Parts: sequence; structure tokens; C-alpha cells
Amino acid sequence: MAEFAEVRIIHCVAPQQVLHDRITCRAERDPHRRAHNDADLIAEIAAGTRTADSFVPVKMDVAEMTVDTANGYQPGLDAIARFITNSPHDTQTPVDLDRPHNRPSDELSIEAKPMNEPQIPPTARNADEQIREAIAAEMQLLDPAVRRSRELAEALLDPEFVEVGASGRRWNRHQMLAELPTMSGSAGNQRIEVSDVRGVLLAPGLVHLTYQTNRDGRQVLRSSLWRKDFAATSWRMYYHQGTSIKE
Repeated sequence: MAEFAEVRIIHCVAPQQVLHDRITCRAERDPHRRAHNDADLIAEIAAGTRTADSFVPVKMDVAEMTVDTANGYQPGLDAIARFITNSPHDTQTPVDLDRPHNRPSDELSIEAKPMNEPQIPPTARNADEQIREAIAAEMQLLDPAVRRSRELAEALLDPEFVEVGASGRRWNRHQMLAELPTMSGSAGNQRIEVSDVRGVLLAPGLVHLTYQTNRDGRQVLRSSLWRKDFAATSWRMYYHQGTSIKE
């Protein structure tokens, strides 16, 4: 491989408990992870026959960087991009490309740590992509089939979810999941018209959406907060509020 390209290796590390929590969360929320056999891995960790950080890193005589992903990326994405694109002969690169590659994994250290580098969580791709994902999740919650299914709706509501409805009533997650199948817009032939959808990325993993709904002439202005933490594979609604438009 090294004969055809300048190879770079990036080792991502985090505390064992963080790794365990991420593996468990992904196994529960992402059906596509079944191919990774996370269930057996979690069982082995629980039995003490394996640890979450037992992965053996790739070893080659090439430039390497270790990135701490416990809370965002450290070093940050700019430093990682420079590491990937800079030539190993470039003296301006902040990464030590000549360090030994035979150290034990528990001795790995961060090779680049620029000052004042913003820490960007793993969910922080570009803003447009995050907003599109949040909008798609919002539209799912307006789908009658989703509203009638506790399992589907549950996957879209944050554990700390709160809603203040157009009537002024306040719901928590438990109450909403219990009553959502009977609410307006949940019957098979009840489609909610949506217009003027707008989204703003407030922070990495936190999107604010506003839009207007119309059902049988009843118009409501709606506002939602969607969040996605570091370990999550999907967005969840954290807060929602509706305000009726007076005719």
C-alpha cells in the first residue's frame, strides 16, 4: 500500500467506560450494527473476558496520529486535516511523524494539540447535513404510522422530552408516548400539512426547527429542539411547542 500512496494512520481512543457506553448504545439503536456482533462483545465485557479497549491498532512504518474522542476530537478537525494532507517532509506540520510505532496502546499520546483549537463533537458534520437530518426526523414524527407505533415514536423522543402543546398542556415523554396514538394526525387518513420549515444549527448536535402545520383548517406554529449526543446514532426531539394561529 505504501508503494502507491502516502499512508496515514489515525488511532481514535477514549476511556474504557466511554467506549463501553458507545458500543452498548449503538447496539441498541442501530440495527445495521448487527454485523459487528456487538451483543457478544458486550457479553464478553460483562463477563470480564474482554475489555472495551482491547482492539489491536494497526502497526505500519508510516505517520500516525492519536485522537482522543472522549469529548469531541482532540486534536481538532483542522489539525487532523493538516495531518492527512501534509507531506511527511513538510516541516510545518505540528505532528511528530518520526515517533516510534512500537509503544503499547495504553502509552499512546496526542501527537498534535494546536492552541485554541475548537473541540468539535463526532456529530458535528456540516450544518446543512445536521439540519436535514433533524427535519427528516421531525417529518417522521408527523407520519401517522409512526405516531401509532410506540416503538417508532419512542426512538424519536429524547429521554428528557417535554412538549407544551397549542392548548397550553405540558407533556413529558411517558405521557406523550401513551397518548400520541390517539392524538390528531395519528389516524391513517389524517395527514398534517407542513409548510415554511426552517432550521438553525445552535451547536453541534443541537438543531432548532420552526414550521407551520395545517390540519382541517387549524393552523399551528411549531418549534422543536432536536439533539444528538456523541454516542447516539439518531436524532431525538428534546423539546416541542405549538402555538395556535388566531383567525
